[in-house]
Amino acid sequence: MADSSKSSTPGHPVLQWIMAGLGLVLTLAAAGVIVHAAIQPPSPPDLTAEVTAVRPASSGFVAEIEVRNLGRDTAAAVQVEGRSGGQTASTTIDYVPGKGRTAVALAFPGAPAPVEARVTGWSEP
Repeated sequence: MADSSKSSTPGHPVLQWIMAGLGLVLTLAAAGVIVHAAIQPPSPPDLTAEVTAVRPASSGFVAEIEVRNLGRDTAAAVQVEGRSGGQTASTTIDYVPGKGRTAVALAFPGAPAPVEARVTGWSEP
């Protein structure tokens, strides 16, 4: 008579091992990214403003401005000023992330003219 008390336990399926290995790789990669970011020295905001386009509008013209942050730290309450002829327009951006960019538009009355833009200030978030 055959011994029925012995039972064979199946091994772990190959797919389970593959998924476990993939999970380990992703966990280690995420930990590596966090450690790398933590050991980087601080880099204060380095903001630049560049006029990317000037287009006519119903009450004058609009200057589109791109603000870039070349530093790694975020800048908050970023003040941007544009000058065209004797006119000045300004706006405030909530924040510009480190190594990021954002766009704003400044409206001017009159005919389209060359615009100079600059960042006049910001604060730490």
